[in-house]
Amino acid sequence: MAKGSKKQKQFKIRKKTKRREKLKRLERRYFTARTRREEREAIEKIRRLAPNYPVQEILRPAA
Repeated sequence: MAKGSKKQKQFKIRKKTKRREKLKRLERRYFTARTRREEREAIEKIRRLAPNYPVQEILRPAA
């Protein structure tokens, strides 16, 4: 027996793709942020969307 229908598979693929796109958008938002508050909000959203995402790798060093 199959694990799921083609429709379910497509749904999962689409969901995963949208999640990746959103993470990239949030990363871009972090790098283009003008204030610390905007940076913090972007990081919070990334952590909410993907708790295991390696946020430390994208953080800017404090200037």
